[in-house]
Amino acid sequence: MVGQRVMDTIAEGSKSIGAFGHGFTYSGHPVAAAVAREALAVLVDEDIPRHVRDTAPRLMECLDVFRGAEAVRDVRGYGFAAVTFTAGVGGRKEGDMSAAVMAKAVDNGLLLRAIGDTVAFAPPLVTTAEEITVMADLFEKSYRSVLAEPRGVSR
Repeated sequence: MVGQRVMDTIAEGSKSIGAFGHGFTYSGHPVAAAVAREALAVLVDEDIPRHVRDTAPRLMECLDVFRGAEAVRDVRGYGFAAVTFTAGVGGRKEGDMSAAVMAKAVDNGLLLRAIGDTVAFAPPLVTTAEEITVMADLFEKSYRSVLAEPRGVSR
């Protein structure tokens, strides 16, 4: 299917990596390409970017109430969002507050990601404003629960 010169080049290069370096299973695979094309069509047909532009401000409205709150250093984002906690507050070690809030959030049915002293929010692109409000309420419940615990205790 390829000329000898191309085949020889691929074969010679493959010796240096120890495998026939012709590509990966997903590279240009027709099924993966069809799925990607359909995913893009759904984004366009459903006008998902408009939906995100409409709902992203709601996420920040809900999280802005945490600006200046106990142990909160920063609130930021648009679409994706993050709350960063002050390291070492109340004898907690760096990352303890975010890890504890994330664990409580999971217990409360909310999936967040703790990254160092930060809790990251990455709601699905199709999340509604009402679901964002529920997410913020669950975050607040989790945050308040952690603040109320004796230091060093979580879950």
